[in-house]
Amino acid sequence: MKITINSIALAIIILLLASCDRPPVLQEAQIAQSAPTFSLKDNQGITWNLANLKSKVTIVHFWATWCPPCRQEMPLLQEYFTSMKEEKIQILTIAYRDDPSAVKMFVKNAGWTMPVLFDPESNTGRNYSLTGVPETFIIDKNGLLRERFIGPVEWDDQKIRQRIMEYIKE
Repeated sequence: MKITINSIALAIIILLLASCDRPPVLQEAQIAQSAPTFSLKDNQGITWNLANLKSKVTIVHFWATWCPPCRQEMPLLQEYFTSMKEEKIQILTIAYRDDPSAVKMFVKNAGWTMPVLFDPESNTGRNYSLTGVPETFIIDKNGLLRERFIGPVEWDDQKIRQRIMEYIKE
């Protein structure tokens, strides 16, 4: 019995770790469906409401400090955020199932300037039907969910950047 419980626990841990390190899969989001709205505070205490971001393409990126692929991806996302400041785009990262104090320390040490929001009850993650982290959603200027990326995104990939620019130009 003890071996069976240990085996089950080990299997669960392996599955959880494996879900964090998946290769990216680009899926069409539910085209023409309104993105689930949210109102969350960031690491500076500022409240972000998705409904207030219409007129901008919004990237909503779920991540966690405990997720190795997330930690590898975030510097490229920060670089992309910095390079796109003059465009009609907003990048919001949402710490998913993570300790806010650990997130704040991690962000401070990394020197990131993009907004890092907290989803304390994981309601926003549930509303977006997350399969794990990292997971990213592209929302157009009209608030419609246009893209869903499961797994880490290569933010320096020209195809991805071009696709986002097409949404900005619409």
